[in-house]
Amino acid sequence: MTVSSRNILEMFFEVTLASPQQVAIEFEEQTWTYAELLMNVIYIARHLQVEIGDIIYQYVDPSIEMVCGLLGIMCAGGAYCPLSPNDPSVFVRTLIDETQGRFVLVHGNTCDRFSSAISQQIRTINIEHVLLADIREEAPEQSNYLYFILNKFTY
Repeated sequence: MTVSSRNILEMFFEVTLASPQQVAIEFEEQTWTYAELLMNVIYIARHLQVEIGDIIYQYVDPSIEMVCGLLGIMCAGGAYCPLSPNDPSVFVRTLIDETQGRFVLVHGNTCDRFSSAISQQIRTINIEHVLLADIREEAPEQSNYLYFILNKFTY
């Protein structure tokens, strides 16, 4: 068996370029194509603004956003540290104390649970808010529209 020297991000980008409209991930009622997943991964990575190797926790329930968060952390150069909302808060606190991360990705439904379990000063980033904010920011304003005026001599 040959071990590939490519990492998971390289393989993800390669598949996305080859099949952007193919379904990449399904969870319950949600489906994202490779293009949609890549767009959201980039939003997360861009929002994180971390240094290479910074530990980023993810405290979310299983979801499409969980996969997006993992890939976004990797894309930003961070070190992924999963935290389960089902773990006892003492375990979560101990892990955070020992690893000294500064950021945690949460969902709307795990944000309050994380805040009540942890007393340390860790920047909490709600994945859902990041994705919604970036989608709004990317929408063109009227002043950003590009107009084409074609006539019979254009082509």
